[in-house]
Amino acid sequence: MTGYHQPIIAKGDTQYALKQNNRTLEFFIHSGGRWITATWTVPEDWTGREHHVAGVFDADAGTLALYADGELRATRTTDRRPENNTASLSLATDSDNQVREFSGTIRRARVYARALTAAELATDRRGPGDEGVRFWFDADTAGVEHRRPEQKTFFAYGGDWGDNPNDGNFVADGIVTADRGHTGKAAEIKRVHQAIGVRKRPGGPGAVTLVNEYLFTGLREFDGHWELVADGRVVRRGRLTRDQLDVEPLSEKDVTLPVRLPDAPAPGTEYFLQLSFTTKESVPWAKAGFEVARQQLPLDADVPAVTPCPWTGCPPCATGTTATRSRSTAAASRSPSTSAAAPSPPTRRTAPG
Repeated sequence: MTGYHQPIIAKGDTQYALKQNNRTLEFFIHSGGRWITATWTVPEDWTGREHHVAGVFDADAGTLALYADGELRATRTTDRRPENNTASLSLATDSDNQVREFSGTIRRARVYARALTAAELATDRRGPGDEGVRFWFDADTAGVEHRRPEQKTFFAYGGDWGDNPNDGNFVADGIVTADRGHTGKAAEIKRVHQAIGVRKRPGGPGAVTLVNEYLFTGLREFDGHWELVADGRVVRRGRLTRDQLDVEPLSEKDVTLPVRLPDAPAPGTEYFLQLSFTTKESVPWAKAGFEVARQQLPLDADVPAVTPCPWTGCPPCATGTTATRSRSTAAASRSPSTSAAAPSPPTRRTAPG
C-alpha cells in the first residue's frame, strides 16, 4: 500500500534505505548532512501486486540505481559515499524512526557489500554464501534456533535470552504460530471476515438467501457446493448452478437448493445444511479449490425425540469386570493416560525475525 515514509529495508535514516513515500519509490544514501536519492513514481496499479525492487550504489561508478520489476527506473550520480551510523539494519521499519512501518509483506530481502549488475539482480541462482552477502532473509525459512541440553527445539520469546525487561510470551499470541502454522483463531478470523454469507428463509430446507459482500467480484467467480449433514455424516450433496451463483457485488439473491430431508429420521438426529464456496482457478494467493467461505445452517427435520432409557447397569467390560457407578467408569477410562509416562517438554522455536 502507499503511505508516508514506508521503509522496505533501512540502515536508519542517515546511512542508506530503500523505501516508499506515498506514490514515490526511493533509494538513498546519506552523506554530509544530505540525502542523495534516486526516485521513481509508481504506477496506479502498483498496490495489491507483488514486486521486486532493488537499490544499487556503485562507489566506483559514482551512481545510485533504482530497479523495479527487473527494469532500471531511475539513476543518480554522486561523488559522495554513505556515512556510517549506529542504527541497526531493519526490515519493514526504521530503527531511527520506529513509528515508520511498511504496510505490506516482504518475502525476501538481501544486502550486499558490493554493487550487483542488472543480470545478477534478475537471476534466481543467488545464495546466502555468495560473495559480498551481508544480510539474507527468506520468510519461508527464516528463524534462529537455540537448543538446551537433552531438550527438543523450542519457540523462544522475551526472557529466553536473559534479556530484561521483556514482553514475555505476549508476542506468542498471534492468529498464526511463529512457523506460520494454523490455529483455531486463524479459522475463526477467516470465517468472520468471509465475504459470502448464507441465510435461511421460508420455503423449505433448501430455501436460502446468498449474500455477496465483495465490492467488485460476482459469485460466478467461485464454485458453490452444498451438503446435507446428519449427525456429522454427509447424506446428500450437490452443486450450485451458474444461475444460482449469478449474484452481483454488494447484492443478495434468493435461491432454492434441491435439498430433501428423510421421511422417517432417526430419533434425536441433528440435520445441517452446509454450503462451501471455492476458487475455480489458481490465483496468486491460493490454488484452485481453496475455500473462501463456508456456512452451516441448522434444519428443522421434525425429528422424533429420543426415548429415555433408564440406567440399570453396564454390560461386562473387556476385562470381565462390571462397572456399577458412572464415577468408577470415568476413572477406568482415564487410567491408561494417568499411568503413561509424563510428556516431554513442548517443542518451541524462535519466531522468524
